[in-house]
Amino acid sequence: MSSNRPSTQEPGDRNLGRARLKVRDNILSFMIGAGLILGFILGFVVALSEDSLKPMSRETAWLAVAVFVALVTLGQIWFYRFVDEVEVKDNLWANTIGLHCALTGGVAWVFLNEFGYAPPVNGWWALAAVIGVSALAYIVLKIRRFF
Repeated sequence: MSSNRPSTQEPGDRNLGRARLKVRDNILSFMIGAGLILGFILGFVVALSEDSLKPMSRETAWLAVAVFVALVTLGQIWFYRFVDEVEVKDNLWANTIGLHCALTGGVAWVFLNEFGYAPPVNGWWALAAVIGVSALAYIVLKIRRFF
């Protein structure tokens, strides 16, 4: 149903919005391309070291980790700068729920381990729990928005 009222949005505002989306898409494309190239290089270095053709030095390993951390951090900074408030809110809620679950679950696991009722804390399981609970919370928040 259309209204007879004039639009409050100027035609130039639409072009500015399109230009901003184009810049965002270009940055995303660059980040994906750079990530693929760096991932290939890091994979190649790791494959060489696993085949014992050239053992990975401590410096190379630390450099690989530093590049990975930098890419993820820059990606997250970019993501939070260009998404809307609802997406930021959903991400913050999901991350908070995941971290609180990890904190309470981790303390409970250590407590049970001290009394011999649980195995020692396994970092991989703890990490998987944080990621899993955060992802589940995020999915629930997104589904909730549809209803």
